[in-house]
Amino acid sequence: MNNIPVPLWNKLMTFQKEGVEYAVSQGGRALIGDEMGLGKTYQALAISMCYIEEWPLLIIVPSSLRYQWAEIYTEWAVGEIVDYKYTSEDINIIASGKQKANKPVNIISYNVAAKVGTELLHQGFKVIVCDESHYMKNPTTVRTKSIIPLLKASDRVILLTGTPAISRPEELFPQLSALRPKLFTSFKPYSERYCNPFKDYGGRINSKGSSNLTELHLLLCKVAMIRRKKAEVLTQLPDKIRQKITIEIGEHKTFIQKVKHDLDTVRAEMKKAQDHEIRDKDWNQLRLIQELFRDTGRAKLPSVLNYIKENFLELDPIPKIVIFAFHQDVLDAIQHHLDKNKVKNIRICGKTPQNDRKALVDYFQEDPECKVAVLSIIVASVGFNLTSASIVVFAEMDWTPGNLFQAEDRCHRIGQKSIVTIQYLVAKDTIDEDIWKLIEKKLSVIGNTLDGEVSHGLKAKTIKSDVSSSHDSELVSLVLEKVENYEGRKA
Repeated sequence: MNNIPVPLWNKLMTFQKEGVEYAVSQGGRALIGDEMGLGKTYQALAISMCYIEEWPLLIIVPSSLRYQWAEIYTEWAVGEIVDYKYTSEDINIIASGKQKANKPVNIISYNVAAKVGTELLHQGFKVIVCDESHYMKNPTTVRTKSIIPLLKASDRVILLTGTPAISRPEELFPQLSALRPKLFTSFKPYSERYCNPFKDYGGRINSKGSSNLTELHLLLCKVAMIRRKKAEVLTQLPDKIRQKITIEIGEHKTFIQKVKHDLDTVRAEMKKAQDHEIRDKDWNQLRLIQELFRDTGRAKLPSVLNYIKENFLELDPIPKIVIFAFHQDVLDAIQHHLDKNKVKNIRICGKTPQNDRKALVDYFQEDPECKVAVLSIIVASVGFNLTSASIVVFAEMDWTPGNLFQAEDRCHRIGQKSIVTIQYLVAKDTIDEDIWKLIEKKLSVIGNTLDGEVSHGLKAKTIKSDVSSSHDSELVSLVLEKVENYEGRKA
């Protein structure tokens, strides 16, 4: 515990500290099964730092979360920590099987890890973190077969999942065998005790049932798992949990060229305005920034859709969520993605007839099979009650804090029985990052350490629903800054 930086330990809530202490008491082999939004990432960070002497560290995550984890470890593991000095160069994001996991902190997706499992096994990692460990619920997949032996051979294994599938013991066994290979040695006796197996019509053993669940839960808590629900730690939590989720846009040359063109145009407009004192310069600048937002939204779409699929659509059951976006083509793509994955959804935007909107909201509120509401930030940020969902995702951002605050409160309002988790998907190395900083500046900040980054609270008194001229100037300054950044990279 001495290796955990004091500022990090002080940021953890009491129940998070208890999670760290539990994992250490289990010899660094534990499953953190807390519900979504309770800060499993930061608990894993603290646990892994307890064993920093045993690094290099391997972190296996869904591909959409690689940069999120890199940001967190860059924040806390870079610099002088006890007797260890790491730089940002020591944080290694592995994008393909051709890259080597040869840095102090190595972050790899499940798909890539499955392809190079044997090589990773031979490297002998002693400390491994697996986020969303329910990805290994099926023992017959290549992913599970490749990664489980790697975990069994490691000294410290931290598994994170908000859906540990206690009611489906069959799906839990691969993770338990990875954590406690000497206790959970064979599936057959485990199945006979906890899976209520029976022979189907073809004479095959079906182990998808459950039995002795109370006993299994007690056993898990004793030897492998700690799980807290939001209701159990309610007094320690804010009523809103905000998370910045960093995503990447990859190599989009066309996008970069378009950004450069737009930024150059803004700079030209600025110079022209200074030379001739044109009074309508604010409108031209704002129009160009809006075009930049549109291009950013399009470029980040593949990562946005991947994030939604990996973190929500692959859960069983799929939770109710509200997804906000700004542009029609982004809304189109999200809805098409949901339809393609056969997820029932509603959509409300400028094209939705006024007379249909209440019926769509009622359908989402009342039908448990309707899982997702896809909404326009501008059109649907006021007047709707969507309290059947407690998860809000912003696929795009709006530079007006008032619009975001109102959109969040479609779920965070009277009638909401759960803590609301709000996620902002911020594209790495785009104007998103600068606008996020600007929004943070406009908001009243409360530091609550949770998954993703610090959680930010809003005080209604600090929010203005309009964009002031000084706000516009800040945006233009950010844009001009981007010009220099892109020119510097080109050089």
